[in-house]
Amino acid sequence: MPQEDHKNMKKIQCWIPLTTWEKIESLGYSSPTIAVTKAFESLLEDYTESPKIPKLVDKIEEQKNRIDEFNIKVQTLYSELHATDEKIKELNEYVNNQFVYIQSLMLENNSLNIKLLAEAHAEKGVKKVWWKLW
Repeated sequence: MPQEDHKNMKKIQCWIPLTTWEKIESLGYSSPTIAVTKAFESLLEDYTESPKIPKLVDKIEEQKNRIDEFNIKVQTLYSELHATDEKIKELNEYVNNQFVYIQSLMLENNSLNIKLLAEAHAEKGVKKVWWKLW
């Protein structure tokens, strides 16, 4: 072929494994020039206008949105947990106050029972026990 036919072309030379070349021939490429040209064109198309890139960008945006939703849920659950902790503290204080109140009632009841018992013995004419004489 004349040199003018290849003016806008670059000659390359490379070595590839025979198994790779057999696979390329089985795809219908009879010439290494055609196969390499198609491969470079495909590579450039993937590089400049890859259909995967917009899909990946969409997936990234979707994942960011999901992360934002999860962060909102976590914040909501955290505030609910904090409110529940406050309620537990209030209920514990309430139970402690009730416990103290019940204890004081029991002590007062015991002292009243002792007085009533002493009065009942005094009314019946029961003598005082000897150790209470002092």
